[in-house]
Amino acid sequence: MRRACGSTVRSPSHTLEPLPRGWGVAPSARSTPTLPTRAQQDVGKDTPKKTSKNINNLNYYTLPKYVFFIYLNPIMLTATEENYLKAIYKCEMAHTVATTNQLAELLHTTAASVTDMLKKLCEKNLVIYTKYQGASLSEEGKKIALQIIRKHRLWEVFLVEKLGYTWDTVHPIAEQLEHIQSEDLVDKLDKFLNYPQFDPHGDPIPNAQGKFIVQPQCPLSQLKPNEKGSFTGVANHSPEFLRYLNKINLKLGDICEVYEVNEFDKSILLHVNSTKLSLSEVTAKNILVCILK
Repeated sequence: MRRACGSTVRSPSHTLEPLPRGWGVAPSARSTPTLPTRAQQDVGKDTPKKTSKNINNLNYYTLPKYVFFIYLNPIMLTATEENYLKAIYKCEMAHTVATTNQLAELLHTTAASVTDMLKKLCEKNLVIYTKYQGASLSEEGKKIALQIIRKHRLWEVFLVEKLGYTWDTVHPIAEQLEHIQSEDLVDKLDKFLNYPQFDPHGDPIPNAQGKFIVQPQCPLSQLKPNEKGSFTGVANHSPEFLRYLNKINLKLGDICEVYEVNEFDKSILLHVNSTKLSLSEVTAKNILVCILK
């Protein structure tokens, strides 16, 4: 919720006045400051004209000789609310509608719980929700979702590169770390890691402004004989699939060159760094490559 808190405001006489917690009065320099009388506070022709406006997240209320303000805190979200924003963003990136049933499946909850949460997020202007038509993120909701994803992927890089975790074990740990609120910590983590652009699974990491690199990718299963591509990501992030890729020694950055596609089961025979490898159609569909000319 938005809460009032103490601050300092610049008065019309360009001096800075310390103010009590929650609100403040900055007197004009042209006359001796006096508070409005009770009569002035009554509704009538003697009531001072009051105006209000919002500047830099400060609500200003002006009366003759005075400036009143209330500071509005940034939106604070629970971890559950952040998970909903991230799930909706995931649906949007997959070009699917974020329906209540879809979100219930992603978040392992009930459709009724999803509906209640979407209404709450809608009240906070983070989600655009229409009953029976699904939900989408507002501009503010999208900004927050991208920052959550940024934190998650930076922590995954840190866990793999600095602490020696494997790419099939970092996701649940990063799920916990992504809800840390300190922007300063995240910025220092980004600098410490030398500003990585991709996480250990090949997914792009948004920068502090929410911008990220989009790689031209396609499933390995779409390559024809004599075509080759660089292994840049995975469509399936399950630990089982990642461990399988470890088992066959297939890593990000490997060059995959197809030399035969089986007509019967669409399995693929390919060379990976001069080593022959056979992959099923299911496996090939979940390996993303950047086609090399």
